[in-house]
Amino acid sequence: MVIRYKKLENKYENKLALYINLMMIIDIIRRCFNLFDLTFVYDTEVQAILYIYLFTSMFIRKYQDSKKLLNVIIAGLLSVGLFLYGLIMEPQVSSIFVISLLNYFTLVFGTCILVKEIKNTKVFIDCSTKYIYFCLLYSVVVILTQSKQVFSPYSMTFSFNCFFPLGLSLILGFFGKKRINIAYAIIILAVNMAIGSRSIVIYTVMIVGGIYLYLSRNKYYVLKLILGIFTIYFVFDYKKITSWVGTYLLQFFPTSRTIELLSNGKIFVLSGREVYFDIIEKSLKNNPFAIHGLLTDRIIIGNSIGHTTYITEYPHNIFLEVFYQHGIILGLLFFIVLLLIVVKSIIVAIKQRDGGKWDIALFIIVVSFAVSQLLVSNSYIISISFGLLIGTSLCLINHGKEWSF
Repeated sequence: MVIRYKKLENKYENKLALYINLMMIIDIIRRCFNLFDLTFVYDTEVQAILYIYLFTSMFIRKYQDSKKLLNVIIAGLLSVGLFLYGLIMEPQVSSIFVISLLNYFTLVFGTCILVKEIKNTKVFIDCSTKYIYFCLLYSVVVILTQSKQVFSPYSMTFSFNCFFPLGLSLILGFFGKKRINIAYAIIILAVNMAIGSRSIVIYTVMIVGGIYLYLSRNKYYVLKLILGIFTIYFVFDYKKITSWVGTYLLQFFPTSRTIELLSNGKIFVLSGREVYFDIIEKSLKNNPFAIHGLLTDRIIIGNSIGHTTYITEYPHNIFLEVFYQHGIILGLLFFIVLLLIVVKSIIVAIKQRDGGKWDIALFIIVVSFAVSQLLVSNSYIISISFGLLIGTSLCLINHGKEWSF
């Protein structure tokens, strides 16, 4: 009876964990069809239906309060208004308007307002743990099917879907002292080194750094020593070390894009993104105060390089994207507000003493996720990492209000 009650009590957190990992589950299903040379042509429809179902059921449960509901409606209408402004300013936005709007409201807006309502962070983390095992399965399926993919042997989507489970593995390995999870994290990272995006390496380093900053208060001298030695060698001779490591690893992963870049000393090369940066930077220099609107950056980049799909032609850097879309003044205001929210949530989590341990753990994951994606790999208006960052920050601030009473 107690177990049944606990399951019912955690129903919201279980659904939210599925919501955040839904893209991974859908890709597992699609790739399982590939194993038998079958095509799963309804993945987009299934994904949309599940998002609608999960969002609606969680939204109804958490937003019955009229004040909360009004705030969400206002935020939603404001978001639509910003998208419409971009469409008015640049009619070519119409070709990507609907899909971008849907991605924003499911991946960013939906994630933000649902994560914001987490009452017990540890319960949510416990409910998310199962997706570490899904991610291990995912890694096996990807190894078996990647050669059949259009962009073989490299998959950024695979890495993006692994971010949250990988971070959770590391957090549980150190914060929860479940050492087997460190082994799981190593396996997931190794497969990503062979097949995925190098941004997940940056993410892993940030996660470990965040864990170190927290645990160093408790005098983890061995961890300090290892990280200290690594830092000294990396700072003073990183090119030699990365080249040696990359050359060695190529023996085991000869087709890995990430390891090849590592061995050639080009791990920090932007792989064509500098062209996007240059286009946006020139436009900002010409008119830094212009408010172009959402999605307009896709159009100027696409037209400049001769691409007309536009959907993936964003700057791959949140600073350039925001400053181009909203102008320097509104852009600075955007980042000031974002920084204030993040800093306040950190202060609140620290003040909660031991009760804030898992708040800090989740915060390490989402900050690392957002930084490693939004600075070099994705767009803030279609990335679940941005929704997680804002939602978690607001969630921790809410926890602080409850704790203060």
